[in-house]
Amino acid sequence: ESIITLKLKDKPLGFARDWLVISCYIGQRSVSLFRLGKENIDAKTNTIRLTQVKTKASVVIPILPQVKAILDKHNGGFPPLLSSKPKHNYNVYNDSIKEVCKLAKIDELCKGRIRNIGGAMSKVVTKPKYELVTSHVGRRSFASNFYGKLNQQMIMGVTGHRSESSFLKYINKDREIDAEALNSAFLNAM
Repeated sequence: ESIITLKLKDKPLGFARDWLVISCYIGQRSVSLFRLGKENIDAKTNTIRLTQVKTKASVVIPILPQVKAILDKHNGGFPPLLSSKPKHNYNVYNDSIKEVCKLAKIDELCKGRIRNIGGAMSKVVTKPKYELVTSHVGRRSFASNFYGKLNQQMIMGVTGHRSESSFLKYINKDREIDAEALNSAFLNAM
């Protein structure tokens, strides 16, 4: 909410914020996110339809009010990209969303993994959260925020996860059983 309501005078930061909010409500990798256009919007069903770049999975995502507000702000389409060069867009986006989160005061200390420059090894560090934010935060936030509120298969249908075990690992959860729902189901079956 603090990101959504953040007042920004800098247009490129505003575009980055809009992409970040969209990503939190549609759960796609940035490589698929930045390929979205008006042609992906199905006004009849109020959905976004796309084929994920990485997995080639076809997904249909409802347009939630937060996303609708951004689409309306951009004349029924998605915000402009942050760079005219597609490969540079990801770097500009990552830098910009760090700044957006900093301005939104998302600064609690947390642990995160960073890569060493020039090497494949990574290490765990404790830093303000805004310093650890990357383009993947929207996808993970989508999965984590809707977990337990929506049917897990629905969430996996949007994110493109094919197995429950990979999905649960992705959101750092163990398989939990809703004891009340299980009890109710057994009683109804009897």
